Parts: sequence; C-alpha cells; structure tokens
Amino acid sequence: DRRAVVQGGLLPVPAAVHYGNSGANIVQAQGINSWDVSIAKQFQVAEGHRLILRGEFFNMFNKTHFRKPGNNRNDTLASGSVARIFGLQVEPRQIQFALRYEF
Repeated sequence: DRRAVVQGGLLPVPAAVHYGNSGANIVQAQGINSWDVSIAKQFQVAEGHRLILRGEFFNMFNKTHFRKPGNNRNDTLASGSVARIFGLQVEPRQIQFALRYEF
C-alpha cells in the first residue's frame, strides 16, 4: 500500500495508562524528489557590453511532499493530532527571473 497516512482504526487505541506495543518509527513518509533548475542565456550587445537573462525554478515539477503524520512528540490521542498531517516537507514551486546588463 503506497499510502503513508495512518487511517483511523488502523492502529488500535491502547488502554488507559498504557502506551501500546507499536514500535518506534513504524510510519514511513515518501521520499523527497525536488528539482531545482536554472537556465541562463547571454547576449553580446556591443563590445564590452552584454545582457544576461536568467530563470530559476525551485521544485520545478511542483511535487507535493507532506510531512510524516504525528511527528511531534507532544501528540496524544486526546489532542486529536496523532495521525494528522500538518504541513509540507518541501516548499511549493517558486520561479524567479533576472535580467542583468554588464558594461
């Protein structure tokens, strides 16, 4: 099963004052696949003058990488945040362009 999220009812709730018998780190998150790409083109305008156009793409393919569920040690069954995912491991796609004139 490729799902990394613990679904409700998959792990039984331990009795009061017991921690249960599940091992540490039994939930594994997906691997990270983030591409950062930079493309640049240089144009000769005149002798000693040039124009540089540059584009940078961070997380180019915009693949979503969620954090592992319940990765905070303060998570308890009473808090309701044990098997919930709060945030991303990798930032969403960012694109920036630059134009530079050198003389």
